[in-house]
Amino acid sequence: MKWVKIGQITKYISISENTVRRLVKENVFQEGKHYVKNPYIGHTLFNLEELEAWLLQNSAGSKEAFDLMKMKDW
Repeated sequence: MKWVKIGQITKYISISENTVRRLVKENVFQEGKHYVKNPYIGHTLFNLEELEAWLLQNSAGSKEAFDLMKMKDW
């Protein structure tokens, strides 16, 4: 399981920081599953495996999702 800060997400999957923030605000991403708020370091950390799974599920296995996976080092 890999946890990263919001600024690092775009290095691994093709989803923008603004999109992630919007999905958190709209409660699409669940705290504890897709992200955790860490009071000790003062950052929210995101679970890349869960974000990737969400991205693949919501693109319904489309060619776009496959291309995204080929581009990134997963």
